[in-house]
Amino acid sequence: MLSETVLALSQWQLTLTNLLHLLFVPLSLGLSLLVAILEIRFLITGDRHYLEAGRFWAKLFSIAFALSMISRLAVLAQFGSTGSYFARYAGDSFALPLAIEAFSSFFLASVLFGPFWFGWVHLKPRQHAMLSSLLALSLHLSALWLICAYAWLDHPVGAFFNPESLRMELSDSWQVLNNPALSAYTLHFIGLAYAVAAGFIVSVCAWLQCNQADHTIARSSLGLAASAGGVAILLLALHGNSQPASLAETVQQNALRGIDNQTQLSAIENHIRNGLAAYRSLEAWREDEKNAPLPANFEQQKTDMGYALLLKRWLPKLQNANDQQIRLAAQSALPAQPQLLFWGHQLLTGAGLISLLLFVLAGYQAWRRGAAQPGLTKLLQLALPLNGLLALGDIVISRLLHQPWLVNEILPAFLSYSSSSAQELIISLSLYTLTGAALISIAVSVIVNIVRSTVPAGASQ
Repeated sequence: MLSETVLALSQWQLTLTNLLHLLFVPLSLGLSLLVAILEIRFLITGDRHYLEAGRFWAKLFSIAFALSMISRLAVLAQFGSTGSYFARYAGDSFALPLAIEAFSSFFLASVLFGPFWFGWVHLKPRQHAMLSSLLALSLHLSALWLICAYAWLDHPVGAFFNPESLRMELSDSWQVLNNPALSAYTLHFIGLAYAVAAGFIVSVCAWLQCNQADHTIARSSLGLAASAGGVAILLLALHGNSQPASLAETVQQNALRGIDNQTQLSAIENHIRNGLAAYRSLEAWREDEKNAPLPANFEQQKTDMGYALLLKRWLPKLQNANDQQIRLAAQSALPAQPQLLFWGHQLLTGAGLISLLLFVLAGYQAWRRGAAQPGLTKLLQLALPLNGLLALGDIVISRLLHQPWLVNEILPAFLSYSSSSAQELIISLSLYTLTGAALISIAVSVIVNIVRSTVPAGASQ
């Protein structure tokens, strides 16, 4: 069994790498779409201001795209470091959409990026607009495959537990790719990504207008960002209407709504006892493979074996579990801080409403005639930090909410980590933290310089 220190360090490292990746991917998605739309509007209207704005946002998109590729490597490295047991136990199904994404849409996006970056001079505007559209499409398809993989963690379908290999194995590829939870997860992730990207664009446009009231880039981009941001917040609101499909999902939704989950303890204990019966049948069958009734008993109860694995946090041998330990394991299946989750969710809801108001004000600023209002432009600069905190809060609450599971009702999170030492994890976590901080610092510095370069000296109002 892993020590509590190793578990905590492994969780922090996995969370940090995911946060870095999910910080740059939304910017890549939103900015790629904005660049494509601006180029298309230039072709339709002939207004070179749209082309100028497209080139400006393309520079910022390139930074986000490069950093998303670097952070992606850090996430993939987790499957061989802190998450090697997870990769072995459930890698067949989880890796399927990731493999498709790597060899199709992500590969296409990587190939298109070079011509996109160097093609502003060598390609005709129509050709470059088509290239930008294909790049934006490939990035959105790449995001869809990633969503499919993460949706499988909370709604595992198309896989079965093989008692001979002692791991989950892929049984139906189509079920994995056509996951019933995919639509809800797509709405949520795309909404979150567009909210972050739109908040970034609105904040940059507001800063430009603060320093030059009639800035052409801000005037060309603010309305598009405000519209996308408003739609994104509405998509996030729609995600909360899905019905729970399992006991774990019921527990999670009760925690968000402030409903006491103690009434679910007896149901969880029953799942644990059924899982223990399956585990005992499996152990007996492995000792005597000629005994035919044992596999039949295991097949009837194996869907609950993940609940029995909750006991491994305290017991190396599950056969010795007593009633007190079963109750302890059942209690561990409930969110540890339900009030924190409830009020955190309420705060996120309030932040979403404020964010929606900012996008409405940004739309008003974009479509009204006359010079930008100084007070309003200063207020709109809060769109980026607000939506950034909204995204980070959503990720953290989601991680806390789905504890103790990594694969819902199949694999507890504490069993998915590798048996690294605390010293090794401290070193790797420190390296990830320093690298992430350096990447963010460099990105912020370059972005600030690019944005400032578009404002002529002495143009401040």
